[in-house]
Amino acid sequence: MAEPSPYLYESWEEVQAMVRELAPKSGYVTVTDKTAQREEQITRYDFDDAEELRIINAEVAIRLQRPDEADEEDHTLDGEAEDDADDEADPGNPPDDDEDEAASELRQDLLISRCLAQIRRYAEGCMAGETAKVFRARCFMPKASTCLGSKQFVLRNIATYAAGDGPPVPAAAAAPASPLATVPLGKDAALNGATPAYDLNIGLASVNGFRALGEQYRLFGNMVLTGAERIAKVQEGNVGTLTKELTDARGVIDQLLATIVTLRGVDATSSEKAASAMSEAERSKLGKQAIETIGDVGKAFLVSRGLTPEAVIVLNAVGANPRLTAFLGRKDVQEYLRDEREVDALIAMLDAAIQHRAASQKAAASNNGSAASPA
Repeated sequence: MAEPSPYLYESWEEVQAMVRELAPKSGYVTVTDKTAQREEQITRYDFDDAEELRIINAEVAIRLQRPDEADEEDHTLDGEAEDDADDEADPGNPPDDDEDEAASELRQDLLISRCLAQIRRYAEGCMAGETAKVFRARCFMPKASTCLGSKQFVLRNIATYAAGDGPPVPAAAAAPASPLATVPLGKDAALNGATPAYDLNIGLASVNGFRALGEQYRLFGNMVLTGAERIAKVQEGNVGTLTKELTDARGVIDQLLATIVTLRGVDATSSEKAASAMSEAERSKLGKQAIETIGDVGKAFLVSRGLTPEAVIVLNAVGANPRLTAFLGRKDVQEYLRDEREVDALIAMLDAAIQHRAASQKAAASNNGSAASPA
């Protein structure tokens, strides 16, 4: 026998009646906690849930199975089993309509019982440390938000309620036992309350627990795969960026090397030009110094040979002018200078030219002075 619930249910019969009436037309049932200012959903039961239907169909098959038929099936030979299978598959032997109707009714009763049991379980789970709570159950159409019915019930803690927090609990108001507290299973179980071999509440809790665990594993796997995919994309993008930057850097390095080589070539050319210019200047300077040195030595040599200093000065003047030196070096000029009369005429001509030049310079100087005096 199931232990009595430590909670007092008020208006629970109305909720049960609503669920039993609207279950054939409903797709799911929700329960919300109305105690707080904001109504919060605490559970939802889907009548078309695949796992729930699988458990219920298994229970229906066990409950509708006859013990004598089950024993005969255990001792059937292989050939007889094949014949039975052929008979069952024969379209000429339709299934019993009474069995289908009984199975449908039993399935509907189990769905309603499991729905009410889930509502009670989640409502009682919200009562930890609470004296009383108000809940509302709603039935909705399949795959829609249309509410077919709504009932409210109150759940009170019997211990605190009887301790002085409210009026005494009536003796007839004891909480109803859970409809799925003990559900018999097995070949010998009957609908009249045989000794149970299995508690469906425990089985349901295990199934729900494994279902929640599987869902969490699925979410965790999706998170891991999504994270790995994002990391791979980030790494691929980073590798592409680094490759492009490396290629650009190599191009810049090549340009820098080409610029350095060009600048070094320009510097080398400039250095060669500077060295060439410096060499020419040095050579010119050295040549002048050599000429001056040779001139001094030549003067001393010529004087030692008997030439007068005036003759040496003339030779230096003539040697300083390359054109005059080249002109005097001509053979016909030398023959012309050997004639005394021609030399006298040349001297007179040069003297006249010098006097004329001196007169012209003197006249020009006097004219400049007379022009500057009035000013």
